[in-house]
Amino acid sequence: MVNEQSHMSNEYIKFKEIENITPFLLENKEQYYYDLMNIEDSWTGRIDAMFSNEFFREAVQMIINAIVLFEKGYVDCAFYSLRQSMEISTTIIYFVDNSEAQRKSEIKKWKDQERFPMHNQMINELKNRKLVFYDLKEKMSDFFNNVEKAKQRLNKYVHKQGLDKFYVHIKHPLNKIQKEKRNKKVTKDFTEFLNMSIGVVGSVK
Repeated sequence: MVNEQSHMSNEYIKFKEIENITPFLLENKEQYYYDLMNIEDSWTGRIDAMFSNEFFREAVQMIINAIVLFEKGYVDCAFYSLRQSMEISTTIIYFVDNSEAQRKSEIKKWKDQERFPMHNQMINELKNRKLVFYDLKEKMSDFFNNVEKAKQRLNKYVHKQGLDKFYVHIKHPLNKIQKEKRNKKVTKDFTEFLNMSIGVVGSVK
């Protein structure tokens, strides 16, 4: 009886783990990995920015995680990983675009997990410094504006705004047509955000 119950429990667990999950197929995946490999292998030679190589490797890993999660059907987690890759890039700029003494102080706070600015706070601080980032943002305003707009759309997936972001809603048998439209849109959005994430990480490097 115990073995039978255990067997039924395992079957139930396996069923529940995939019940509302829809896997996706990402086209041109090899090209994305090639681009990521180029970013990862292109180590910075700046003495004051040597620390950033580890951050770039992490940003690349977050994008790879996003690809894996997306193809497995864990959509919100995949979009979250893309967002994190861009936020890691902002952290790199936040550290580099600073005096040496202040950089060491900020990195120490970050390492010690002390009070540290959130993403938008870092952006505002970078603007206020009026150093390299400020000049870069002025010259590439369209690029940064597009990134910000993309992040706002991306957050809809991360924060699950709208029933089309709910696993349990889309997988319902009565939502077949809606599911097909949603899957096309999700794939289109993910591909767009994926390209942008790779572009952001690559441009920072």
